[in-house]
Amino acid sequence: NFVTRKVTYNLARLAVAGGDPMQVGSFSDARDWGAASDYASLMPRVLEGDAPADYVFATGRTTSLQEFIQYAAEAAGFTPVFEGEGLSATCIDQGSGRILACVSPDYVRHTATPPLVGDPSLLAATFDTSRFQDAKSIAAEMVSVDIGRRKEGRIDV
Repeated sequence: NFVTRKVTYNLARLAVAGGDPMQVGSFSDARDWGAASDYASLMPRVLEGDAPADYVFATGRTTSLQEFIQYAAEAAGFTPVFEGEGLSATCIDQGSGRILACVSPDYVRHTATPPLVGDPSLLAATFDTSRFQDAKSIAAEMVSVDIGRRKEGRIDV
């Protein structure tokens, strides 16, 4: 599974049903997280273009796992606070004191991966990408859907 999916699924679980905190790798891992729906909606226009080009579908911005967890936790109704460093890092809900996420050595990458970010400059110069969602709105949308599924009893999605 993608870590963004893991985060929103588990924060919805914690918001609706409680349970154990989710375990993740390093909070400092960072990626260029964009919305598949934004990219998919633009693809037909790219294919209809007059000349082929090497477009990079990306946001051009990195978001750390900690930032994504913060956005998703806030969307789930929590007030996230991050404490500790390295393997002792946790995300705690300030209101309840409940641990929402903790770093587990099982998920930490042992080889350093630099933040991955794409260069969408050609895509943005050719097409209107100004309405692409940012990581905060992606997290909020995903959490909203996951909470709805949880409330409907759909937990195997």
